[in-house]
Amino acid sequence: MRSLVRLFFFGLLAAAVAGLSTDAVVAAGECAEDIYLELPYPNDLDVVSEDGVDDGYKPFVGEIYPGDKRPAGAPKNSGLVWIPKEACGKKVDLLIAMHGWRSLSLPNVNIFVKSPDQKRFDAIVRSFLGYNKSLPIVIAAPLHDRGPKQTVWLEGVYNVNTHIKKINDALAQKGLNIQFSRVSLLGHSNANCGGGLARAAKELQGYPLYLYAAADGTCGTSTNNDFFAKYGVIEAVRQKGGAIFHLHQNDSDSQAASFLMNSTPGGLDPGANNKTDYDRTWKSQDGMILSYRLIPDPNDKEYNHTNAPQYLLKEALPRFFSPKGPYDPKANPVIPGSAQTGNQNPAAGASLLKDALRDGPLTENELQKLLQKPVLKIKIPGVNFSDITLKNLQRTELGGTVYLYFPFIGEYVAGVFRYLVAAIAIVSVVMIIVAGFTWILPSPSGDNINAAKKKIQQALVGLIVAMSSYSILFLINPELVNFRSLRVLYIPVMGEGSAEHSLQKNLDEQGGVAPYPCTGKMPPSEAVFGQPDFGRSEPYSCGNRNLYNVTYLVVHEGAIGDTIGYLTTVGLSTHFVIQRNGKVVQAVDIRRRAGHAGSIMNPWSVGVDLQIPQGCDQAGACVNNKSCSEKCFYTPEQYESLNQLIEVLIKKTGIMRNDNSIIAHCQIKYAESGHGDPRNFDWSRLGLNLNKHRQGDNMINGKCIKTFSVETHNKLAEQAKQQKKAVAAGTTGCCEYLGENSLPAFTPAKEVECLAKNAVIQWREQSCLET
Repeated sequence: MRSLVRLFFFGLLAAAVAGLSTDAVVAAGECAEDIYLELPYPNDLDVVSEDGVDDGYKPFVGEIYPGDKRPAGAPKNSGLVWIPKEACGKKVDLLIAMHGWRSLSLPNVNIFVKSPDQKRFDAIVRSFLGYNKSLPIVIAAPLHDRGPKQTVWLEGVYNVNTHIKKINDALAQKGLNIQFSRVSLLGHSNANCGGGLARAAKELQGYPLYLYAAADGTCGTSTNNDFFAKYGVIEAVRQKGGAIFHLHQNDSDSQAASFLMNSTPGGLDPGANNKTDYDRTWKSQDGMILSYRLIPDPNDKEYNHTNAPQYLLKEALPRFFSPKGPYDPKANPVIPGSAQTGNQNPAAGASLLKDALRDGPLTENELQKLLQKPVLKIKIPGVNFSDITLKNLQRTELGGTVYLYFPFIGEYVAGVFRYLVAAIAIVSVVMIIVAGFTWILPSPSGDNINAAKKKIQQALVGLIVAMSSYSILFLINPELVNFRSLRVLYIPVMGEGSAEHSLQKNLDEQGGVAPYPCTGKMPPSEAVFGQPDFGRSEPYSCGNRNLYNVTYLVVHEGAIGDTIGYLTTVGLSTHFVIQRNGKVVQAVDIRRRAGHAGSIMNPWSVGVDLQIPQGCDQAGACVNNKSCSEKCFYTPEQYESLNQLIEVLIKKTGIMRNDNSIIAHCQIKYAESGHGDPRNFDWSRLGLNLNKHRQGDNMINGKCIKTFSVETHNKLAEQAKQQKKAVAAGTTGCCEYLGENSLPAFTPAKEVECLAKNAVIQWREQSCLET
């Protein structure tokens, strides 16, 4: 009997040990990193390539009609589900993000998650999690191919309940113990105009609808552009107890916004996270409907149709997904008045301070928006405030330290002083006039003349004191009349966050030129030089590049501290970081495209960031101050490591050691660019010519010579396209590679076979006998 008990006990123990797997650890809520799940739903859609010919996958080139067939080479719509590591083992919110027409997208690019060129909802949530401004939420970003001839998210194409079931099944297959407490829906562009978002809200079952977020429908100027009224959104969302948040640019959704604001009483919403981005923040009195309008931006540089969903998410996270608790519609009661008409400009003071104290550093543009002259609630004659800009407030003092001098307190005191002097003068004159009447009018006691003389004397004394008060105060202490400006130390965005990089430009900012597609399944990361640190930057890279096409090395100024950490917080990445002691860290596999130099350059380049020393910052005042910029220099160890890295890249890519192939970040010609890095860089240390990179011999402030432009990108893109056609055709040509003793060798081969070699130099469509 004792043996049976012992056997039973050990059997239970073995079963328990067998059940202790990685999935169990995950189920306990321990995810080591964020997770991206591919979920190809919906994926049974019909598209057509250009003029109906199956010549590869080109979404929305030409027209799309029902019945056209998907090209054989079209990749699956690998929709993504992003799971922050903090969500594992918990009950969390699910946000489903529904895109509009994908005419600007790429075959394997998810518009809302992971792609550096797109919305980067995962990076935004990750940033807010870091500031403890948001709870962990799971973001599901499905993809499909409906285009300009059809409405997206049609009935029979997408069903929100089927989608959620597929998400739950995918989580279960991965052993992820995650449950959804509520579902929120966010739609962009035609997801609103076509009614797909509204239909999803109406069909949602099994979960509470928490937030219905509509970002910039831009349905045109017809009388039928009010998608809230057209699809019965307010009734449907209110019936399910959800809130509506509408955010749009300028007047693109004016009719839809008017319908919301006229549907129920409301007014100005004082609870906006960053109200300087909007010229209207409207909220209903019950707090369940919000409509924000981005400030007018005629050039679509900062506020446009493409990035409207990002502004909406940044407003929704701290309000609807706050760690402090669920959304409280009664918080921040509305201010009745002109919020519906726009052109609101909250007074300075407490509102300004509240904006300035938000988490995270302010950019120069954000700070400029905060700089407003005060608006007095009670107008005082003679009190006028100067118009200000960030530039005219700055004063650079000894040592390069920058201060902002705010004149408002001095102007206010001086204005009040002038007002009081004028008031005293007026009162004195009135007293003299009254005393004059007292003098000339008879008095029973006969004392009127003496009383009048006394009053006149007092009035004259007061008038003289008032008029000479400035001189009296100056004689007592000159500082008493020195109404100095408020002096505030200005700390530009620098240090840990000072890496000079280009935020990914959208198509409008690149002159309407589509960046070359980032294709190919990302290979497992392999280091070619230095110490690998791939984990943090992998979400900010994409594709599997043909290294034959990688022909540029772009040199950046890095950060003073953790360059990789800073870049990932803003959704960017680089391939290599060289620290001050010469240590090289590889952050991204060179076969992957990193987000370091703008979408026109990233496909063809490797990025390297050189860590900068203390005192080298990138504020405009520093760039234009010689004593400050001279602190931006690089160590001999960094130059040595960079030279070694270049030799490795020459063998593995199309990069060459010449002034055309190795360039500065500032040499890339963007539609609009203020980059000037790397400053004080000695190109001769690389065997290159300074005068090929900057005009003149001034390494600090010499003007960068632009050598890479949109036209260069287009030429490289056409070459890559022709190369792909040659690969598909199986053309045999001549493969040049590094053979024994690192000498060039030649062999007949197909292009795809040639480019698979580690030491390939180039492949040419000709016989090796002609070489």
